[in-house]
Amino acid sequence: MTRARVPTGAPRKLPGTQVADREILPTEEDLTEEDLTDTVMVAGGALVMMALRTLAETTEDITLTQYRAMVVVASRGPCRMADLARILGVTPSTATRMCDRLVRKGLAKRSRDSPDRRQVTLSLTDDGEHLVREVVEHRRREIGQMLLGIPLATREHLPASLAALSDAIGEVPERLLVSKLRH
Repeated sequence: MTRARVPTGAPRKLPGTQVADREILPTEEDLTEEDLTDTVMVAGGALVMMALRTLAETTEDITLTQYRAMVVVASRGPCRMADLARILGVTPSTATRMCDRLVRKGLAKRSRDSPDRRQVTLSLTDDGEHLVREVVEHRRREIGQMLLGIPLATREHLPASLAALSDAIGEVPERLLVSKLRH
């Protein structure tokens, strides 16, 4: 089945359950893989826009990719550059350039702690940890407000569904990141 592309910002009409004043969630009997994919893409796009907005509201001028690198380091601890590149799905030279920028901004630092001086480890500075914590907490508040607009009957199914989606993607749960940064 071919579908017309929906312009950015316009709600996608899918058969199913009413959410607020828009019909966007398919019911179980109407759900097709295409509908599920479209629904996740729309939600993912909205979450990316919220992530960009919360990042833009900080005092630092960093990209979403740089922030993502900081989240990886914050959640895993000091990270070898080769490992960071692999986790981010970028080339080692791209990871190195990205980290150069974070080091120049005082958000990360490099060290060579191993006997192999070629191995460079990246860790966050106190300012870097503070920035990650600030963005995560801001995002948690915004998501909390957003969730209040979802009917309770729909909201109660979100934790299991989103946890399964996060596991499939391989993302670090931000609540674990926040608790790690508090200690």
